[in-house]
Amino acid sequence: MGRDKNLSESLRYIYEHLGVETFQNEKVVYSVLTDLIPKEKMKINWVLDAINSGAIKPLIEAETKNLDREEQKKKAKSILEANEINKSRIDYLLNCFSYGLKWTDKIISIEEIKAQEKKANSKNNTKETVKKTTTKQTDNNNTDTNKKQTVNQQDTYRNKRKNRKRTTTITSDKIQKLEYELDLLHKKTDNVIQFYRNSVSQLKPLNLFASAFINVFIIIGCILMMASYLLVLKEGYVYKKMLVLGIFGVFCGIRLLKGTFRNLKDLKAKLAKRSTYNKYINLKGAVDFTLKNVSSGSVKNLDDYNVTYALIQDYEKKFDALQVKMKSIPSTIKEENKTIVKWSALFIIIFIISGVFEPRLVYDHNSIYHILSRNAVEFISDKIYDGKFGCVKTDAANIRREANKDSESIRIVEKYEVLNLTGKSYTNDGKVWYEVNLYNEKGWISSSVINVVPKIIIVTEEAANIRDRANINSDVEMTVNKGHTLYTTGKAITKPERVWYEVYIQGEGGYWISSNVVEEVEE
Repeated sequence: MGRDKNLSESLRYIYEHLGVETFQNEKVVYSVLTDLIPKEKMKINWVLDAINSGAIKPLIEAETKNLDREEQKKKAKSILEANEINKSRIDYLLNCFSYGLKWTDKIISIEEIKAQEKKANSKNNTKETVKKTTTKQTDNNNTDTNKKQTVNQQDTYRNKRKNRKRTTTITSDKIQKLEYELDLLHKKTDNVIQFYRNSVSQLKPLNLFASAFINVFIIIGCILMMASYLLVLKEGYVYKKMLVLGIFGVFCGIRLLKGTFRNLKDLKAKLAKRSTYNKYINLKGAVDFTLKNVSSGSVKNLDDYNVTYALIQDYEKKFDALQVKMKSIPSTIKEENKTIVKWSALFIIIFIISGVFEPRLVYDHNSIYHILSRNAVEFISDKIYDGKFGCVKTDAANIRREANKDSESIRIVEKYEVLNLTGKSYTNDGKVWYEVNLYNEKGWISSSVINVVPKIIIVTEEAANIRDRANINSDVEMTVNKGHTLYTTGKAITKPERVWYEVYIQGEGGYWISSNVVEEVEE
């Protein structure tokens, strides 16, 4: 660093590393500046004079309270002028503090300021005209009064400077005392760091983040699954048949949430432990730096001793605070990873049994082993009649609450009535039962009393007749070729040799075609 840049850059160092409020602490500023620019004693004294006079306070207020900088600089300048500080030094100090506070990036040396001032004075002298003087007694009196006030201010200012410049020789005993206390604090901090080194080294940030993400994911998934499970339980027949299993599923979900929350609490403790450990390392670095300065002879007078001793006391307070914080961090939290895996598997199994396979489960009165084994087969092999109709083929038929003939009848349907099938089926006692979607509930009807009618059919013969009635001898309305697609109305009539489907022609029903000449089209 150049000689004329030392002070400006040193003030910026204090601002960046210690904060703007440090400029109010004369001892700390003096200690730092003597370390950074030890050969600039005169300029350091200028800074201390400015702090003692209160001229730096407006600049600090401008930075902390976001006030107008130029106005605050004028206030600082007026305070310095009142303390009989010459203009060149005032301009130099204000420029140094402006650079230190990052208000400007331009550094002007004291020599440059003096040169500019000398040039300005020479111009003013050439342009200045001789002014008329007056000798009024009132002006003389005012002048005498001002002189007395100025003399008093100068005396006060000189006394402050004399008091500040007085130094006391520091004995080697006091230096050794500082070194002893710093070395003792260094050893205590290092012992704590060594004690926690192995445990903290395992707390890698990436692993902690991944663990936190997984636990949060499990919590969200568990809550969503429990909510969807409760929606399944809204259906009355499921609730009645699966009540015990449902209660156990809710218990599993609560136990799973409890384990994940304990894991998150453990992660929080680990993060706090890692953060506190890093603060121990920072404290050790600060103690080492101060000890190095003391050993190198930076403590030369009483002021240096007081500043260093205050730093040691501050270090000890931080060490005690870290000790209290580290002891308050829980270290015996038991991780729930294995428990979470176990309860997650159990919770998912119960969710699948009670939610996905409920149409087959609730009507089977066999053992739970039989239920599970049959569900696995039926889930793969059962034909799902999705998007099809069921047309009643008997004079009357019962829609029952459960898929067995002894169940309660919830509705009676008449012949040729079209029913909307949900796509779920269940085989019981050798009969296939289809789930029916009613207006406000669902029921089951036997395959023996309905014809399952597809929505879309396609002609498979070279030519097929569409008739006005479901009879082979009825009139032919039109003939269609092979591959022609037709849409059924959902009605069907069963004859001994065939089933007749009612189809739409040009948007109108009432036309019939035999099942022998068509086949179903899968949607």
